[in-house]
Amino acid sequence: MDSFAIETKYSENLGTNEASKTDKAIETIRQLIYFNSDFEERINKKKTKLTQIYRNFLLSERYGLWIGAESYSIVLSPELHPSADDEVLSVTNEMRPEYKGKLQSITLESFTNKLITESPEEYAEIFRRFRDRYLSFDRVE
Repeated sequence: MDSFAIETKYSENLGTNEASKTDKAIETIRQLIYFNSDFEERINKKKTKLTQIYRNFLLSERYGLWIGAESYSIVLSPELHPSADDEVLSVTNEMRPEYKGKLQSITLESFTNKLITESPEEYAEIFRRFRDRYLSFDRVE
């Protein structure tokens, strides 16, 4: 069984606020063995901050452990989102190569277009209207 956590960011950033309590996060990091060997030490020395994207990922993984599922996390955002890719990279750069695929960034446009091409026509029309309403506009400066 697989478990998927999807964080959707339409305009706001994922958040740079640092976790005030790290005990559960550190416990999960130790259980997972996904991260580079010096990751826990850098958190303890405040060289790496456990921002919202880390906490979301760890929460998803902890839930996967609890239900006995392989867990994956997806950040879904518009392709012009100012920080989603960088925030995902901030986590995956800390991960061992074999686990980097557990957190992915997918554009809302590619996701919606895939829904349109893969869905029966009555549903595809709903996704076209969604795309036209929420994704077909110029960026406001």
